[in-house]
Amino acid sequence: MQADLVVRGADGRLVLMVEVKRYRQKSPSWVAQFRQNLLAHGDQPNVPYFLFAFLDHFYLWCDAEPIPSLREPDYIINAESILQPYFDRANISKDQVAGQSLVLIVSTWLATLIYANPEPSDLDESQSWILESGLYSAIQGGKIEHEVLVA
Repeated sequence: MQADLVVRGADGRLVLMVEVKRYRQKSPSWVAQFRQNLLAHGDQPNVPYFLFAFLDHFYLWCDAEPIPSLREPDYIINAESILQPYFDRANISKDQVAGQSLVLIVSTWLATLIYANPEPSDLDESQSWILESGLYSAIQGGKIEHEVLVA
């Protein structure tokens, strides 16, 4: 399977797999089915976190199992407050953003978390899920890779 983005932890092991799509207004059950179908068509590595980054919401699974089960995400996050500053800087609306541009925006947001190493207290309230889920700690000292074949 090819992931849009992956994050390796400081030890080099896969920590986060990210699929970025321009989708909107999808129900948690639809997203769970989509994830199961996507992962069923390839060998999924044992990755602790799996994230769908859609235009309107992020969907995060924690302790993602190697054999994908049909379960709803552990966190459903309103993505507007996360993505809007990047749309503003690029002078585009979310309706105008192309697929690869959205991947770049999500990658930039992740890079800010990893490389700028903000203090947890500096994260705005809309990103509290990053701390609660353990994702923030897991990605610290890591690195982002684009369009990676994972198995």
